Amino acid sequence: WATSQDSTIRDKRLSTGRHRLERGVVEFRLDAGATATLSGPAEIKLTDSPRLHLDRGQVTVVVHSETHEFVVQTPHAEIVDRGTEFAAVVDESSTLVHVFEGSVEAVLPSGDTLQILPETTFRISVDEAED
Repeated sequence: WATSQDSTIRDKRLSTGRHRLERGVVEFRLDAGATATLSGPAEIKLTDSPRLHLDRGQVTVVVHSETHEFVVQTPHAEIVDRGTEFAAVVDESSTLVHVFEGSVEAVLPSGDTLQILPETTFRISVDEAED
């Protein structure tokens, strides 16, 4: 983490707010019942809700129960997950979503909703959604 001198942090609770991972990989469990693996460089914001804001970088999310909804908010879309596994990669111009298991919904800024199915990769750009 950019704010920590310790390269190995175990069994510590991440506070709400912004976090920056300069390099490496960190796995953490969220109160909403999801497990997230963040690959640096990356910037996230954690809130009290079942939501993770990914401003840049890569995250893989596993939601362990279909009864729990978890949202990854990016600058280009809101990715709604209900008991599945997917990855999101965010850069300045797009969000790339790959679904490993289950399916996710991508809610675009226009309000349109896309269903992304297993073993599918979908790029959502600043101006449009494209396959």
